[in-house]
Amino acid sequence: MTDVLESEYVQMARLKGLPERLVVRRHALRNSVVPVVQGSALALIYLTGGIVAIEYLFAYPGLGTALTTAVEGRDVPVIQAVVLLLASVYVLVNLVADLLTVLLIPRLRTQRA
Repeated sequence: MTDVLESEYVQMARLKGLPERLVVRRHALRNSVVPVVQGSALALIYLTGGIVAIEYLFAYPGLGTALTTAVEGRDVPVIQAVVLLLASVYVLVNLVADLLTVLLIPRLRTQRA
């Protein structure tokens, strides 16, 4: 947020005479939320990747346990299903993060000639 508040477009909005509250809400907040969205998406992706270790460590039944049991038993269809599910979660989280980024930054929505 401090980097965004020191940027040129925020300084220009202040020079135009806009109230500080409006400058922060309209100009600074939108651009400072984007790294939070992308970072949260990466954290969710890492959490889905670490599901196997956590479930094995705490003996909690779930996808990680199903995956380790399928690998031990050489059950290829189950392995493929769990990996496909985890990969789809990865793609879905990235897609949602990218769509939120496009919604938050107006210049990404405009078409360039």
